[in-house]
Amino acid sequence: MARAYLDTLEKIAEENRKLTGNDEVNRDIQAKEVWDFHREVFQKNGLGVENWTLDSVFKTIQQTQGDDALEAYWESLRDTQGEGMMATLLNIRTMYNMHESIDSADPAISKLARNWMELVPGIFSSEQFMRSIKVLLRLPDVKSTLNAIDDLVNQLFRSVQFDSGRDPLVVDLGKGIRATGVDDSKVLFDLANAGQKEAVGWIASGGFLVNTADGPVTSGAQLFGDARALPDGSLAANGFQALAPLDSNADGHINASDTAFGKLAIWTDTNQDGIEQADEVFLLSKLGIQDIDLTSETSTFQNIGGGNVVTGKAKITWADGHQTDIVEANLVTNGFYTVFTDNVTLTPEQAALPFVRGSGQVRDTRQAAARSPDFSAMLQQYAAANTRAEQLALLPALIDAWAATSSFKSLMQRNTYANDSVNYEYAFTGVAHYQSTTLGYDALIAKSNWTAEYSKWTHLVDILEKFNGQTLFSVDSGWMWGHNRAFVSAVNTDGSTSAYNGASPQAGALLQATVLQISLSDQQMARLQQSYDALLDSVYGGLVLQTRLDKYVRILQSDHPADVLAALQAAYDRNPVNGASDAIDLLKYGSAALDKAGVSLAPTLQSMAQDLDSRGLLSTWLADNPGIHYTAPGQAAAIGKTGELNGLFILTGPTQKADPVQASAGQGSQGNVFFALHGNTTVDASKGDNQQFFGGDGPSRFVGGTGANRFQGGAGDMWMDGHLGSAGTFTGGKGNDTMIGGTGLNIFSGGGGDDAITSNADAVSLIDGGIGNDTIRVSGGGMASIDGGAGDDIIRIDPYGASQGADIMGGTGDDQISLGYYSTTLRFNRGDGHDTVSSIANAGNKTIVFGPGISAADLSATRVGNDMVLNVGANGDAITITNWFLLDGSKRIDTAVFADGTRWNADNFRRLITTVTGTAGDDTINGWQGDDVLVGGDGNDTLVSRSANSFAKSAELGED
Repeated sequence: MARAYLDTLEKIAEENRKLTGNDEVNRDIQAKEVWDFHREVFQKNGLGVENWTLDSVFKTIQQTQGDDALEAYWESLRDTQGEGMMATLLNIRTMYNMHESIDSADPAISKLARNWMELVPGIFSSEQFMRSIKVLLRLPDVKSTLNAIDDLVNQLFRSVQFDSGRDPLVVDLGKGIRATGVDDSKVLFDLANAGQKEAVGWIASGGFLVNTADGPVTSGAQLFGDARALPDGSLAANGFQALAPLDSNADGHINASDTAFGKLAIWTDTNQDGIEQADEVFLLSKLGIQDIDLTSETSTFQNIGGGNVVTGKAKITWADGHQTDIVEANLVTNGFYTVFTDNVTLTPEQAALPFVRGSGQVRDTRQAAARSPDFSAMLQQYAAANTRAEQLALLPALIDAWAATSSFKSLMQRNTYANDSVNYEYAFTGVAHYQSTTLGYDALIAKSNWTAEYSKWTHLVDILEKFNGQTLFSVDSGWMWGHNRAFVSAVNTDGSTSAYNGASPQAGALLQATVLQISLSDQQMARLQQSYDALLDSVYGGLVLQTRLDKYVRILQSDHPADVLAALQAAYDRNPVNGASDAIDLLKYGSAALDKAGVSLAPTLQSMAQDLDSRGLLSTWLADNPGIHYTAPGQAAAIGKTGELNGLFILTGPTQKADPVQASAGQGSQGNVFFALHGNTTVDASKGDNQQFFGGDGPSRFVGGTGANRFQGGAGDMWMDGHLGSAGTFTGGKGNDTMIGGTGLNIFSGGGGDDAITSNADAVSLIDGGIGNDTIRVSGGGMASIDGGAGDDIIRIDPYGASQGADIMGGTGDDQISLGYYSTTLRFNRGDGHDTVSSIANAGNKTIVFGPGISAADLSATRVGNDMVLNVGANGDAITITNWFLLDGSKRIDTAVFADGTRWNADNFRRLITTVTGTAGDDTINGWQGDDVLVGGDGNDTLVSRSANSFAKSAELGED
């Protein structure tokens, strides 16, 4: 493969010679070229290019994101040279993208990704790991946090929803029936046969009953549940009713005496992708299933995991006479995560519009604009607004227009209020429904008689039901199903209500419209308001970087990203309030772009905040920026309001308040943002979610929340505690920072100063100590990648730390490295100094990988007591391996790998030292398992041979 790489470089030189007469290699190899020569080499060896690890990755990126994205990926891969933190991050990003591509609507891409992920170790392919890095690295996916409606909108909505589900028949194959919750399942499936795939709880143990005569299963219409059509064209009420028409002899059983029995099968979906494969389908006759009893009994909502329940069950009889259950499994669906398959081709003008992913039954902004001239015009008007205040004023109307593009009808939009109709309405605690109760019944229930406050609340719920792709209350399944049981009452002719008797009302037998109300408590109303507020914030954040802040983003992506500070200052000089608002929004919503460009807004924002205060404009600015809390120097620290979401705290310090700032409610992909301009600030955000912290000039102490936390140090010393966070990024500043990781994926960058970094995670820890004499400790399980950086570092793997392996590069300086029980790779390069390595035990393989320019001939060794000192070349580089010569051999290095491919084992190390000489004092000299010469020297020495081939020689002085 190396020859092919060089041949390609020669071709590039030849092309340049023809064009310019110069045979220089003026560019590096491109993605298509590396793909081509891998294909050629594999074919020459009788293999397909699909055997190349990156073939599936390249195909997936090219087919889903295009040639430019593929070239950018290859450039990143090439630049990392396969080593260091950036290579590790790129590998994680690659695994994540392939993991998400399993859900591709294109079966070929889905299969590529699924097969590739089967080669990935379990720790990396787990749902917990993937969810952590999604937020941490800000990666897009079907359930995206980038230019998407925030998951928090859905989480709050579902917390008050009167749940419903679908009920396909599922068979116990002998190990019980177990299901995965909708939030943990990776499956997108059209269980309702509605034309769109949606997130759904899924069967993890057991199998779906299917009829192979229907062909491969693509929707709930081909399962036996309430989405299956009966012979008369109506839909089945449940799974057993859907199966009953196959009972051709009407004996209440499905068995070999029924015509369709030979076509019935079990689909196990072994790989949990929601796509039927041939090797997952087994005929009942082949499994030994002989009989299905259609006499079902109602279950009291037996929980089978993840909120999925059994609502009915019957018995299956096997060939040996034993029986298992066949059940109606009400699988919880979540229409928030929906994939539309009927997108239209966009015009160039539509493709240039700002893009935010839709959710539920609302398409993305470009697809929605292509279907609605009104929304397209509204979106363009919003994009042209020049200030935060103008955009916030237009935002509710923009969301209304966007929701109006959906064909989905909310629960109350389905009401006709005609005679012989049944109509469902929500009743909001503390909100008057009707303006007048003295009217006739028809006039009483008319929308024109609703109070303004009631209309406001119904509109809010209408919007949320469309963006969530589901109603709060499901008429189909009744109001007594699920974890939130609805209280339904009937509206009387005088406007009063009375408890409904629970019978399902049937239209066609009524003389007038029936109105049934579903009561919502004040707690449910508060959650719905929070869900709507999160929707506003999510859409605003998704659009602002593409509209008002686009000019700053383009500067950050240029060759001179630091110029963004001058651009912000110029905007501030023109209009202080608007300019400061731009800076705040860029900090909150553009932190990823700022990080990538290496630009800090701290000094600029500090100057703006102080200047606004001195000009008397602070109150105006705060009024234009709801959710921002500012404290002037000497004032008490701000306290987050109860129930507030995604606040931004500017803490100027030093504060007079002894208690920490308590952030009790920041949630969602953004969470709260804390900016300590001067430091001397303590913030405890452990009750929140997905928090961001920025340190200032003085010392600060920050405690993160339960989601993905982000810490950025300043000039002062900063204490960063990930607490129970599922993921975290920790970036040190110039001070001596303390960083304590959370429970999931953690990425540490020490920066300047002497930092203390501790990872307790049982997932993955990526640690870069940076400049300074750092102390790095890994106590959690999982995998650790450590680069000590410059300075004399102390790197410690606890005895049971990094159980999935550790990769350690001490960096320049004299480092002390302690290893635990598990496998570890040590990396050593020229100029790294004199490192000392100690091991608790040699339970796992310990390997030293020597960098470029170091060959086996460069190594020599001396013995100091029981330590081996490996000298690397003649410039003073060395590695001391403590207690190498202990009898049990538990502290040794097993393997060495050199840049030229040479590999050493323990015997090669042993041959470096064959003669051991004592000192002038009293020595105990232990031989090793090999040919040794032990020389006692002066003093009273004890020479201990470990081998029959050791030669012991005493000196002239002393009693040996």
